[in-house]
Amino acid sequence: MKLKKVDFNRDPNIGLYSFATDSYVLCGIDNQADFLSEFFGAPVITERIMGTELAGLFCAGNSGCVVIPSIAEASIPGLSVLRLETRFTALGNLILCNDNGCVISPLLSEFEKTISDFMGCEVVSGTIGGFKTVGALAVANNRGCVCSSKVTEEEKELLSSVLKVKIGEVSETFIKSCVVVNSRGVLVSDAVRGGDLDVLVEVFE
Repeated sequence: MKLKKVDFNRDPNIGLYSFATDSYVLCGIDNQADFLSEFFGAPVITERIMGTELAGLFCAGNSGCVVIPSIAEASIPGLSVLRLETRFTALGNLILCNDNGCVISPLLSEFEKTISDFMGCEVVSGTIGGFKTVGALAVANNRGCVCSSKVTEEEKELLSSVLKVKIGEVSETFIKSCVVVNSRGVLVSDAVRGGDLDVLVEVFE
């Protein structure tokens, strides 16, 4: 497992601009494509979402598909795309998934079956530390999930059961904005410090 510290155009919020799976990386910034493809060992799809570079904020997905807001005009070639009919557009902050399962915000609970049928995995509504933005307080690959230390034991059990991975806790509350990960590598920004780096290595190895 590779780990590298980076920022995107001097911005540490790398997870708001992109997310990675084992089969593709979705990124809103053109000048990061070659680097991301080489690091994660997967093709990069560069796409502006909602007229912005924030593909990681507005989208979520696993290795076979991606969920985007219905009002987004983006065309994402090569992937199955679910356009979710909801007033909540920051889906990257509301959906936490890997290839094994998916935990979604209670704000999207009415779409549990829709997302489950689309992704082909178990989908359950849940929170982290009582926060409904589960996608913002955690990041996962097919080996592990790292989440805010605000998580309760009951919430950890749910995450582990649905995603089918081990769970680690970090001090950074909104860890998703600082990390991009798949099964081959972990990119972290300078916002991730000290012992949190050790947790990332241990969980995602």
